Amino acid sequence: MKNFNNGLKINGIIQIVMFIVFVAIDQVTKYVITCVFPEPNPSEDIVVIDGVLEFTYIRNYGASFGIFQNKTVFFYIITILVLLIIIFFWVRIYRKLSGYYSLGITEPEKFKKRTAHGMIFMSYVISALAAGAVGNFIDRIRFGYVVDFI
Repeated sequence: MKNFNNGLKINGIIQIVMFIVFVAIDQVTKYVITCVFPEPNPSEDIVVIDGVLEFTYIRNYGASFGIFQNKTVFFYIITILVLLIIIFFWVRIYRKLSGYYSLGITEPEKFKKRTAHGMIFMSYVISALAAGAVGNFIDRIRFGYVVDFI
C-alpha cells in the first residue's frame, strides 16, 4: 500500500511537470508560428505531410471552427469552469486511487489493482487537456484571440 501511494505521488508530480511543459510548448510553438507568419494568411501555409498536416496561422476569436466569434468574456467564464471541472476530476481520480474513499466497494485493494493503470492514464489525459485550456486562456488574455496553426 505504501509503495502504491508513493507511486501515486510520483505520478502526480510527473503530471504537474507534464502540465507545465505542455503549456510552455504550447506558448513557444505559438510564438514561433507568429514569427514565421507575422500576419495570418490562410493561403500561406507550411505543408508537413501533404493532405494530412499543414501549419497555417489563424487568429481564432471564437471557438472550434470559428463559432461564437468575439465572445471573449464568455470564453473566460467557460475556460475557468472547464478548468474547475478538470481539477475536480483530477482530485477525484487521486482520491479513488489512494483509497481515500472506496465508493462502497468492500475490497479496495482489488478495486485499486483493477483500475489503477486506466485511471492514471486518464489523469495524464486530463493534465494534457488542462494544459491546452490554459494555453488558450493565456492567448485570450494576451491577444484577445487564440493562435491556431495546425
